[in-house]
Amino acid sequence: MKRGQNESKLFVTLQNKSGFTLVELLVSLSIFLAISSLILQMLTNVHTSLRTDVGINPKEWEIFLNQFKRQVYLSTDQKVSGNKLYLTVKNNEIVLFEQYGDKLRRRVNGTGHDVVLQNVSRLSMKKEGKVIVIEVTDKGGKLYTRSITPYINLVGVRQDG
Repeated sequence: MKRGQNESKLFVTLQNKSGFTLVELLVSLSIFLAISSLILQMLTNVHTSLRTDVGINPKEWEIFLNQFKRQVYLSTDQKVSGNKLYLTVKNNEIVLFEQYGDKLRRRVNGTGHDVVLQNVSRLSMKKEGKVIVIEVTDKGGKLYTRSITPYINLVGVRQDG
């Protein structure tokens, strides 16, 4: 009898030892990883929302300039009125570049809303002789400027297209 009692006491003592089993370790590790990934995602979202884009992206500026130059080159007449540029293009369509809120937009025949540049705080259009000067100030205060000379139509020279 003594032997049976000692064995059961030994078994009970081994069961009562404090410690983690492998299952408990895996459960706690998976809970820790889930909470950590959620916190990391929240911090990333907070960082992204706090960062405000106040400037014009250099690639966006270059793309805008290429489109703007092409439109000016294709025009037959250019007029500047109140920081708005009116271009007469093929089929006597009027293309207008103007500031609309914090955006620079392009309109054709008074319709449409084609945003060509964002984060604009000020737009200045000037015509100095044949040269069109565009100055754009972004929300961060940086000034972008470019001078564009339209193609000259020579009298008597036929242009196709």
